[in-house]
Amino acid sequence: MTGCIVRCSNIVHDAEGNYKTSALEFETLTLLGANCAIQSWEDVADLDRLCDEIGLDTIEAGAAIAVYMDSGGMEWGDAEGAKNLLREIAEGTELGRAIGNGAAAIGKRQKHHRIPVVKGQALPAWDPRPLKAAGVTYCTSAMGADHTAGLVVDPGQSVDEIARASQDAQIQMAAIDASGFCQFLMPNLQEVADFYSHFTGEKVTAQQIADIGWQCMEDEWAFNRGAGFGPDDDEMPDCMKQDAIGPAKFVWDIPMDVVNAAYKRFEPREELYTGRPS
Repeated sequence: MTGCIVRCSNIVHDAEGNYKTSALEFETLTLLGANCAIQSWEDVADLDRLCDEIGLDTIEAGAAIAVYMDSGGMEWGDAEGAKNLLREIAEGTELGRAIGNGAAAIGKRQKHHRIPVVKGQALPAWDPRPLKAAGVTYCTSAMGADHTAGLVVDPGQSVDEIARASQDAQIQMAAIDASGFCQFLMPNLQEVADFYSHFTGEKVTAQQIADIGWQCMEDEWAFNRGAGFGPDDDEMPDCMKQDAIGPAKFVWDIPMDVVNAAYKRFEPREELYTGRPS
């Protein structure tokens, strides 16, 4: 946005001062780096540049390469092999097309049983096993495993809280996307309403903005149903349910009735409107 003070982009150079890529950020470092056991950030910067040149999302590309590694197609941590995989996408080879089509496609080609996707989209770096409300978003978002659809970074919420927290975050993100704000600014709905009140010269309420966000979600869900998505597509993959993470041994263990609660509108909390806890 014009005048933004965050300046979240960066420019990365090699040891000789030559330009490598822009911007090297958290999701890219995680999915193309640690997720593939690639240890050098310089190698990740090369992979990021290749993704930019080919036109790939770095989350999906990193997940696809990791699935290929996990299936035995390549050794873990093989940075040069990963770069060659991306070059195969540009060359249009059969393997390259499978990698380029994402984690689900390469997993199907490899007949692999551990494919971390929801609705065909790879899980991002925000892991749903400890971040349960984010996991509800991945399951119920029209886009599938998309952290930008409604990320909730709170590993301490109870099961009773997570569906509402996910829904609130999804409404907020739908409103932010529809209104043209950057997600990193993260305005609450009252701030969005105030902006549009000044912009239009008419009183706009936070409730109106919330209703627009909810309507966006309902329209997207309706589109998905028409495209053939059903309840089975709201399931977290088995590898998230079986592979424990961290000292606490987190797995995805949220019942589907809790997930499905996000489809029925709750009474929004004050925090959604004002950014202040109720």
